[in-house]
Amino acid sequence: MIDLHTHSLFSDGELVPSELVRWAKVIGYRAIAITDHGDVSNIDFIIPRMVRVSQELSDVCDISVIAGVELTHVPPTKIAPLVEEARHWAPV
Repeated sequence: MIDLHTHSLFSDGELVPSELVRWAKVIGYRAIAITDHGDVSNIDFIIPRMVRVSQELSDVCDISVIAGVELTHVPPTKIAPLVEEARHWAPV
């Protein structure tokens, strides 16, 4: 099983990212994406932390951890520039 839409306490979730990953592993997930809510005010905070979690925990927890963001309440004309900024913080 995989879940590509989860939130940590950095938005409206209840767990720190590493705890979220651990629980996902315990209940049998093979992959999890942490996609906290983001906008221009916090994207530079969220993305680097999710990238670090994915790098630090994927191997040791034997689960694929995918860094992401759910752009929320962003005016349509600002979505593309914010996507580019997200990619800056999480180079592919």
